[in-house]
Amino acid sequence: MMYQLKFALAFGLMWVCTPTIFAVHQPVTAVFAQPFTCPQLSVSVEGVGVGTASFDVLSGSGSVQYYFVRKENALPGTIRSAGNGALEVNGLPAGTYIFYFRSVCNGGPSEWFKTEDLIIS
Repeated sequence: MMYQLKFALAFGLMWVCTPTIFAVHQPVTAVFAQPFTCPQLSVSVEGVGVGTASFDVLSGSGSVQYYFVRKENALPGTIRSAGNGALEVNGLPAGTYIFYFRSVCNGGPSEWFKTEDLIIS
C-alpha cells in the first residue's frame, strides 16, 4: 500500500482511502481555447539557393511573423516580422531547414504554418 501511495503522489494522482476501498481520481482541468480570428496565410516556396531561401507570402492581415529551424542543430531562430509579398532570407549556412509562418492581427496571431524540409546549399 505504501508503494502505491508513493506512485500516486509521484504522478499527481489523488488517492481516496478507506480501510477497505481504494479509488484513484485524476483532477479535471477545463481548457478554453480562444478561436483564431486572424486570417490564415498562404506561403509558397519560390526557390532555394546558396545560403538563400525565397518565399511568396500572402496574409489577409498584411503582417507576418516567421522563424526557422536548422535541423542539424534543432535550435529555433528568432521570430522575425515581414509584410505581404516576396520574402528572401539570406546568410543561411548549408543545411536542412523548416520555416514557420503566421499572420498577425488585432485578434491575435494565426496558427503557425510549416514548410517542408528545405535543403540550403
